[in-house]
Amino acid sequence: MRERDGSLLGGSSVLNRFLNWRGIEIKKGEDCNIISLAIEKKFQVQLPPWQKLVERLWDSENIEMKRWGDRIRDFCLNHENLFRALGEEEVNFRGMNEEKLIQISAEMEKKTEKLFKTYPCLLFGAEFEKSGSSRMSDFIFNEQYLWELGYTLETFSTTLLQEGIPEMMPENTACMMKSVVTNYFTVNETPEVISDLTLKNGYRKKVRAKMLNLMTYKDRKFEYKGILIILERVGDMASHSPVQECELNKTFLKKVIKKEKETNRFLKKYYNTTLNLPYSSMNRTCKVKDLESFEHDDVALM
Repeated sequence: MRERDGSLLGGSSVLNRFLNWRGIEIKKGEDCNIISLAIEKKFQVQLPPWQKLVERLWDSENIEMKRWGDRIRDFCLNHENLFRALGEEEVNFRGMNEEKLIQISAEMEKKTEKLFKTYPCLLFGAEFEKSGSSRMSDFIFNEQYLWELGYTLETFSTTLLQEGIPEMMPENTACMMKSVVTNYFTVNETPEVISDLTLKNGYRKKVRAKMLNLMTYKDRKFEYKGILIILERVGDMASHSPVQECELNKTFLKKVIKKEKETNRFLKKYYNTTLNLPYSSMNRTCKVKDLESFEHDDVALM
């Protein structure tokens, strides 16, 4: 999460401070293609104890930030209860034994699979082990979600490996994040929100979205899964103009093109493949291409 306008919002780009992106795996299915990102924690990032964060929030003059201090305190105390449950000989969490937890988890897996076949979905997951450690374990989305953002698999792969993960979540996620933190250890849906989604080319479109929070259990591990679901587009396609090519810094552009060409030489040498790199082909790209991407987006929502 990040702070903005006196509240805390969720955003995928924040993860670039804490994670390295090691690769992309594509699982092709009959109904949809699933993209999974290989992630690795940056070991040089050291976070302060959660108690210090809570104290800073409580010291704020902003009432909403004080309330965030309460939410995060309860969230962290629930973490400790979860680890204690995993440390017991017979796992029992919130009155549910291991058999009941496994049964609920199977139902949640089926629900997740159905959602990914029906809607553009983005899933992030965290895994908890009895040793008391936790880590981000999953960052998964379907190809329909990429289409909503105006990416193809090729252009997204290039962006991820060169620049880090782009912003993939709607702008107004304050309500969603409150639900994630408050109901982290229960199965629930957030209220629907209407918010701007920033596309690859700089345009924005309003979408109606919600989040589903799940908790699953398997092999003596708990896993939290948050699924962002785009239900539909709302109103017009674009709310502001994208950055024009003439506004790009020429020195930066030369460096990016050089890096793209080095990437393709590596891919050609070791994998006998190349990518259609956006900056290297910028001068040869027809302006009609953006219009075609809009039409593609319309088809994706039908």
